[in-house]
Amino acid sequence: MITKYVTWMDKRYPQNYLIQRPVHGSVLMAFYSFLFVIIYKPFDLNPSGRLSFEATMALYVLAMILPHILLVYVLRRISLFSSPDQWTVKKEFLAILLILGGLSVFIYGFGFLMEDPVNRFNLDTFMGSCKIVFLTCAILYGFLAFINFRALGAAPVNSDGNEQIVQIKSKLKGETLTLSVGDLIYVESDGNYVVFHLLQDGQTRKEIIRNSISEVEQMLNGIPFIVRTHRAFIVNMMKINKYNGNSSGYRLQLEGTTEEIPVSRSNIEKFDRLYLSNR
Repeated sequence: MITKYVTWMDKRYPQNYLIQRPVHGSVLMAFYSFLFVIIYKPFDLNPSGRLSFEATMALYVLAMILPHILLVYVLRRISLFSSPDQWTVKKEFLAILLILGGLSVFIYGFGFLMEDPVNRFNLDTFMGSCKIVFLTCAILYGFLAFINFRALGAAPVNSDGNEQIVQIKSKLKGETLTLSVGDLIYVESDGNYVVFHLLQDGQTRKEIIRNSISEVEQMLNGIPFIVRTHRAFIVNMMKINKYNGNSSGYRLQLEGTTEEIPVSRSNIEKFDRLYLSNR
């Protein structure tokens, strides 16, 4: 039982949006926290000085934005959390705990500027700051982490490298696509559908399923040589014969197809890193 739990914690997992996009994420978190505290008033909080309750809470949440951004960037400097491509369930939980812990310390310190410092220098006030930060921010962090659980929806039946079998869930009830990763050449977005281009016994074929390419990307996230190269394409790097291009973008030539698959400029850095590590 313990071994199964440890294995689950080490599964590849998409990075939380608030960590992946620290600036946008920090603004989103501040906006959410303000609405949560103002609407639900879950804590026994009081206005500061001549300020109204709403103004006091607005100052607190606005003050959280910069520290949250800095905490995320500091976290990225730590080797354990430096690679989003190697993110796991365990790293997700640890990162959230560290970030919220740092925010708790900041909010406790910021309170000395907002309130009477004489009444704040005690353990109960510090623990109260921790409770407010964790109970407020953890809801948003947890919600976004829960959304990413769909990435675990690609159920591996056999994990022997290229022979790994995955099941891709459709948005149509009861429809599932089962395929061998070794057969996959690339995935292409086509409106409300996703097209899987496969190579089996020297013959190419297509499988179509109703879903978005972003959903499929999350389902395939645990496979290190499967990479999103463009808003409309996901590629099996083991099928790349050669590529050419420059800093503006690449064109990939893949085994089993004459189509050239693009690598957008925004994905070049990730592509180069993964290509070197998987070839």
